Amino acid sequence: MGPACDGARGIERGRWWLCCAPAALIALDVGLTLRGQPPEYWQGQYHTALELNPPACWALRQHPALFAALGLLWLGAVSAVVLHLPRRAARGVALLTVCGHTCGAASWLVAGFASGWALAALLFALAYALLGWSWRREAQSISRADTQSM
Repeated sequence: MGPACDGARGIERGRWWLCCAPAALIALDVGLTLRGQPPEYWQGQYHTALELNPPACWALRQHPALFAALGLLWLGAVSAVVLHLPRRAARGVALLTVCGHTCGAASWLVAGFASGWALAALLFALAYALLGWSWRREAQSISRADTQSM
């Protein structure tokens, strides 16, 4: 196990930074999805759930707690994949996750707010900035680990 590894698990130092943007966008998408449900949904009529993603819609129609729990499970699964894939592939998974959940969250902003399009544009800019920041932090962490091992 080289100096760029984190103990027995073999996770490169800094790889955790790559999980930041996906985690933030998954959480936002899940939160906005719950916020976007109709009043009837919150009165126990779960069949009125609104969601375009079929597995997520199924979970919402069972119970909002199941949907939230599956959101946490999804966040954990994405993080595990990002932490254990080679660096380029991990960045690809992070990018795809951020893109997908930014689109999902943006759709709720457009549907639920008078200034939704402006909020959606701002969200895309913020997601881009957050992804760039997390990638820079990960690269700096690797660079520091390489410098320390010399």
